[in-house]
Amino acid sequence: MNYLDFDLLIERAEEGYTARVLNSPAGQASARFDLPFSELELENFLLRVGRTRRGVRRLESPEMGAAKTFGARLFGAVFEDDVRGCLVSSLDQANRENLGLRIRLRTADAPELSDLPWEYLYNPTLNRFLVLSATTPIVRYLDLPERVRPLEVNPPLRVLVMISSPSNYPPLDVEREWNKLRTALRGLEQRGLVTLERMEVATLVALQRRLRRGEHHVFHFVGHGGFDEQKQDGVLLLEDESGLGRPVSGQYLGTLMHDERTLRLAVLNACEGARTSRTDPFAGTAQSLVQQGVPAVIGMQFEITDEAAITLAHEFYAALVDGYPVDAALAEARKAVFAANNDVEWGTPVLYMRSPDGQVFQIEKMSEEERRRSQIDALYRKAQQAMVEGNWAAAVDGVQSLLRLEPGHAEAAALLEEARQQQRLAALYAEGRTHYEAGRWPEALKALGQVEEMSGDYKDVSTLIADARAKLPAVERAPEEPGRQPSVLPLALTRRAWLAVPAALMLLCLTCGGGYLIWRNFFASPEPLPAALPAAQAEETPIEDPDGELMPGGVEATPTRLQPTPTKVPAYSPTPVTRTSRPPTETPVPPSPTRPTATPRPTATPRPTARPTEILIAPTHLAPAAGSVFDHYPRTTTLRWAAVRGARSYVVEVDCYHCCKVGEWCSDIGETHKLASGLTETTYTFDFVGNQPGRWRVWAVYADGSESAKSGWWDFRYTAPPATKALDSPVQLAPAAGSVFDHYPRTTTLKWSSLSGATSYVVEIDCYHCCETGAWCSDVGETHRLAAGLKETTYTFNFVGMQPGRWRVWAVYADGTESAKSGWWDFRYTR
Repeated sequence: MNYLDFDLLIERAEEGYTARVLNSPAGQASARFDLPFSELELENFLLRVGRTRRGVRRLESPEMGAAKTFGARLFGAVFEDDVRGCLVSSLDQANRENLGLRIRLRTADAPELSDLPWEYLYNPTLNRFLVLSATTPIVRYLDLPERVRPLEVNPPLRVLVMISSPSNYPPLDVEREWNKLRTALRGLEQRGLVTLERMEVATLVALQRRLRRGEHHVFHFVGHGGFDEQKQDGVLLLEDESGLGRPVSGQYLGTLMHDERTLRLAVLNACEGARTSRTDPFAGTAQSLVQQGVPAVIGMQFEITDEAAITLAHEFYAALVDGYPVDAALAEARKAVFAANNDVEWGTPVLYMRSPDGQVFQIEKMSEEERRRSQIDALYRKAQQAMVEGNWAAAVDGVQSLLRLEPGHAEAAALLEEARQQQRLAALYAEGRTHYEAGRWPEALKALGQVEEMSGDYKDVSTLIADARAKLPAVERAPEEPGRQPSVLPLALTRRAWLAVPAALMLLCLTCGGGYLIWRNFFASPEPLPAALPAAQAEETPIEDPDGELMPGGVEATPTRLQPTPTKVPAYSPTPVTRTSRPPTETPVPPSPTRPTATPRPTATPRPTARPTEILIAPTHLAPAAGSVFDHYPRTTTLRWAAVRGARSYVVEVDCYHCCKVGEWCSDIGETHKLASGLTETTYTFDFVGNQPGRWRVWAVYADGSESAKSGWWDFRYTAPPATKALDSPVQLAPAAGSVFDHYPRTTTLKWSSLSGATSYVVEIDCYHCCETGAWCSDVGETHRLAAGLKETTYTFNFVGMQPGRWRVWAVYADGTESAKSGWWDFRYTR
C-alpha cells in the first residue's frame, strides 16, 4: 500500500502544548491544547491496561471501554479546530487517490509526552481507533538527514533472536519464549520465507561476533528494558560472561548496529512486568537505535500475552515478506490481534521509524520454482540445525517434509537415515539409563547393550554397562566362554525366577527322603549283627554304604566305644557290611580308585541379595569436622560427605541437645529434630536453632529403596547468641517524613538502617486515592506495592501520581521470622 504523509509536531507552549501540522495533503495548521486528563487518571489508565494479563480478553471489556474513553479525550484535545479540519481534508484526498494517510507523530520537543500510548487515539466520529486501519497507521517519526534506501532481499528474511535472562534479575522462561516465536513463524520457515537464528548467549560480545560473521535483516530481542536517569538514555538488560545482568544503552547498542547495512529492523519484546509506571521502558532505547541508524524499531510498551505475541509476530513477518512497508505490516498484525477477540493488546506495539515511506525491505518476487527451492533449502537448514541441537524428532519431521517436495534429494535421504538412527539410539539410551538409575540391572544391560552394538561407545554407555555388570549379583551373571563375546541374554533371568530353584530342590529332597524311609521301615529286612559283638556294642556300630557314607539308622559312637575285642571281632576295614536284602552269593564291589566320589546332595540356591556389599558402607563425613565450634549468626551450616557408589539419594539427620527434652538428645528419646531426605548432592545447608550442641549423621538410599548403614554422629556447637529481633525495626533515614518533591519522572530512593542478623528487607509503599477515593490502600485491605527480598538498605521506585504516598520497612531473618514494622513515613509529588 502507498501512503500520503500527515506530519504532526507536538511542542511545548507557554501554557500547555501546541499541535502543529507541518506537512499534509491539506496544507499546514496548528492549535493549542492541554492534556485532557490528570496525572492520576493517566497513571491509572496505564496501569489498568498494562497490568491486566489474564489471556485473551472479550470484546467490549472494561479495558476496551477505558481505551475508548482515553483515546477519544486525547483525540479531541490534539485534533482541534484547524488541526481537525486539516486531518479530515487529508483523509478525503487520500481516499480519492485510493491511498492511505500515514500519521507521523513527532514529540521530540515535548519528550514527556513520548510515553503516552498514542496508539489508542480514537476518532469518535468514525467510531474506530486510527491504528486499527491499514489506511491510517501512526508512527513515532524521527526526521534525520541520512536517507534510507530499501534493502533488496532474496528470501528468506533472516531474523537474529536474542533472549536475555540474567541470573540476578526476575527470570524469564527462555525456552518458552523461543518456542513461542518458533510457533509463530513455523509456517513462514517451512515456506522458506523466514529463517530464525538463535543466539546461545545474550552477551554484547556474542552479538558483535554474530553480526560480523553473517548478514541479518532483523534483530529480535526478548528481555527486560529500562531508562537510565543519569545518562538519559534507554537500556536493554543483556548478560555478562558470568550470566549476571549488564545494562546496555540504546546508544551503545546502536553503535554496534550502525555499520550493519543489512540490519533494517529491531523488535524489542518486553516480558513479565515491563511497565509498572508511566515510563515506557523501551521508548529511550528505540529512539536511540533509530538515531544511530536503524531505520525502524518496534517496542512493546506493555507486557503481552502468549496468544497475542504469536499472532502479532506471525502476521507482521508474513506481511513484511509480502512486501508491505513496516507500518502497514504492523497495521495488519494489529488487526489480526483484534480479530482474535483481543480488544486492547493490539495497542501494545509502538513503531519508531526514520524511513520516510516505511519501505525498509525490497522483497524480491520469486517464481514458483524459486519459492520451492527456497523452501527446500530452508527445510534442509532447519533439519541440520535440529541435528546440531540433538532434536532428532524435529530433524526427522523437517527432512520428511523436504522429501515430500523433492523425493530424489540424496543428501536429505542420508540425513533422514542418520536422524532416525540417532533417534533410535537416543530412545534406547534413555530406556537403559532409566533402568540403570532404578537399579534394574538386567533390563539396563539389555537396552545399553543394543546401543553399544549399534554405535560402539555412545556417550558413556561403556561405563554404564561395566558398572551395571559389577553391580549385578553373581548368580545373575551369565558364564562366558573363552574367546566368546559376552552376551546379555543369559542375564535376563530375573530374581523372581531364581526363587523357584531352592523350592524345587527342597521338594525333591523331601520326596526322596520320605520314600526311602517308607521302604526302610516296611519292606527292607533288618541287617544282622556280627555274632561275636556284644549286643550293647552292636547297637552302636556304624553301618556304611559302599561309598563310605553313614546309612540311615547307623549311630555315630565315640572311638572308645567302637573298640572291638581283638579275639572276637576282626579289625574294622573299609569293606562294607553285606546287607541281608542282597542275595547271599552277591559279592560287593570294592571302591575303585578311579570311581568319582559321591555327588553332594543339592542345596537350595541362596536368594540374590538386594544390594552388593556396599550396602554396609556408610557415607564418610567430610565437613565440618567433628567437634566444630561456630560463632557466626545466622547459624547457617553446610554439611558435606563423600559419595557412595550406586546411591540414588542421601538422608541427613540433624540432632539437637535440649531441643526435645532438657538434658537429652532428640534421637535418644525417640524424637527427630530435623530429617532431610531425597538429597541428590553430597551437601546439605540448613539453619540451626540455637547455641546448644548439635550433631549430624548421613546414610545413602539406593534405587531399589534399600539403605546403607548410617554414619556415626559428628557434633558441633554455636556460641553466638541470636539477635533480639522481635522488638526491633529498621530505622528510616531518607527521604524525611513529609517530604515534597517536584521532579519528574517521580523516581524515589528510600533508605533505612540495617538490623543485625537480618538477611533481607521488605518495603511497603502505600498510596492515597489509588485503591479507593479518600483512603489509603492499606486501610481498605489492599496492597499498593510490596518489594520483598531486598538485600540492600535502599530501594528505588517510580511513584504513580501526585497524590500522597507513604512507606514503611521491616527485616526478615534466616529462620523466616520478621522484625517489627517501622512507622509510616509520608511524601508527596507536585508534578
